[in-house]
Amino acid sequence: MVTSGAVLLFRHYRPTASPAVETLVLVPSFALVTLVRFTVLRMVVFRRRHR
Repeated sequence: MVTSGAVLLFRHYRPTASPAVETLVLVPSFALVTLVRFTVLRMVVFRRRHR
């Protein structure tokens, strides 16, 4: 959803941009979503329980 939003927002501001330029927007947004997903999973699902 974030990556789609980034591309749609980019298309709104740069409607004549090439697909290559759209890719330059898509890749960092995908990387950011992956990093956030990894962090949340590590903090919530895979956290160590102290005894």
